[in-house]
Order: sequence, then structure tokens, then C-alpha cells
Amino acid sequence: MIAAQPKEGGHTDAISVHVRHSSDGSRVLLYTEWSSAEAQHEAAEAGDHEKGHEIFSGTPGVRSGGRGRDHLHHSLDLPLR
Repeated sequence: MIAAQPKEGGHTDAISVHVRHSSDGSRVLLYTEWSSAEAQHEAAEAGDHEKGHEIFSGTPGVRSGGRGRDHLHHSLDLPLR
């Protein structure tokens, strides 16, 4: 996955990419944070995600969790001490 990332540039509205794995190494979660829903949509339309999706879809045992978007529904403010 790392080798498939652009060496320079990339989409300017991608804030960060996170790769998390389970403690036993059997599961991996990859997600990207975007500056807006529109930026994510533009990157997808431009084909910026294609190389990563090719790698995942061609890897045995890997399944997609979808290409959905999470939305913050509620947050809590903790009191300052």
C-alpha cells in the first residue's frame, strides 16, 4: 500500500490516512480523513483511489467494508478540571 501512494502531491484535500491493525494481526482498517465530502467525491471521480482498490481487491482474504462516509452525529464536552 505504501509503495502505491503518490510520491509527490496526492489529493490536496486529503487530511490524513490511517492504517490500524488488530493486536493479533488478522484484521486491518484503512481510512482517510478528508477536508469535506465534496473533496472525497472529487478524488473518487478523478480515480485517485483506483490503485489502492486494485491492491485490496486482488489480495486473497481481503474484503471491502464499503466506501461509505462516517458522519459525526453527536459529541460530548468534558468539564475542565
